[in-house]
Amino acid sequence: MSKLRGLAAYIGLKEYPIEETKKYLLNAKEYGIDFIFTSFHMPEADIKKDFDELLSYTEKINLPLVIDISKGALDLDKLPSNIGALRLDYGFTKQDIVDLTNNAPYLIELNASTTTKEYLEELIQMGLNKNNLRISHNFYPKPYTGLGINQVLEKNKMFKSFGFDVIAYLPSNSQKRPPLYKGLPTVEEHRNLDLTISSQELFAALCDGVCIGDAYVSNEDIEKILSFEDIYELPILIKKNLTENELDILKSLHRFRIDEGLYMKRSSTKRGVLVEPHDTININVFDITIDNNNYLRYKGEVGIALLPMENVGNVNVVGHIHPDAYTLCELIKPGSKFKFKIVGTIDE
Repeated sequence: MSKLRGLAAYIGLKEYPIEETKKYLLNAKEYGIDFIFTSFHMPEADIKKDFDELLSYTEKINLPLVIDISKGALDLDKLPSNIGALRLDYGFTKQDIVDLTNNAPYLIELNASTTTKEYLEELIQMGLNKNNLRISHNFYPKPYTGLGINQVLEKNKMFKSFGFDVIAYLPSNSQKRPPLYKGLPTVEEHRNLDLTISSQELFAALCDGVCIGDAYVSNEDIEKILSFEDIYELPILIKKNLTENELDILKSLHRFRIDEGLYMKRSSTKRGVLVEPHDTININVFDITIDNNNYLRYKGEVGIALLPMENVGNVNVVGHIHPDAYTLCELIKPGSKFKFKIVGTIDE
């Protein structure tokens, strides 16, 4: 599947009047957002007050709505067939889930945090329609309650072994949802991280879609989650004395080698370009290197250090991965395409 991008819309709260929400949804549609998420699990909200209008408007502009519900919160027989999905929270039995995947004219989503391998195996034995099921992670309004990115990755590997698509949530860089106003991330480290990096981390962790959990987010936020397709972007700091050849190498499109080693991630895309030796200092973790002419046929090859290394004069240390992107750099799989984004220089 192509990568999905979603936004959230909330109803029944004074901060989100329905007429403003409709303008927000139309803007999302014009940007190419794939779905809208809304929740029926907000005790401070008068959900039913604006729900019918939200439902009819998303249907009118053909923007699929994902509804997070518990059993009994909605009359499922009255939902239109063109909603995007029902995200099932508490109250649904295993038989309910199996029946819904076989009979509902929309996707059914299960909560990633409470769905185990054994649970899925039992559902499948009971007749689950796998083609009508998707998995979605929680988001965590309370600080220090979110997951680690490696927890998400390990969970996603399990879901992928069954063939299920997975969605996870991101906090906005521009707006935060009440009542805590602390962002709505799946991954705790994303709470204050730039969306360009955090969304790429989720895709690198095998997510098929991302959704900003906060509402009324800026167009800049929307553009950030739409910007990635299949080329990762790594922000870097560079040395001030780089040659034109080195700058050309850094600004080129790269691909990590399939045969990734213990010490480095490598790109041989620009191998053969002449590079004069300089800054042949010892190499630290997340340093960016370019092999110089002393390395003969390897000259022009780019590396990102994963461990410290001695430098015997064959390698120029030309920059460093921005600290915010360390985790992203580690997550990107061998064989992936990437490019560097120069965001500053190294103070020496």
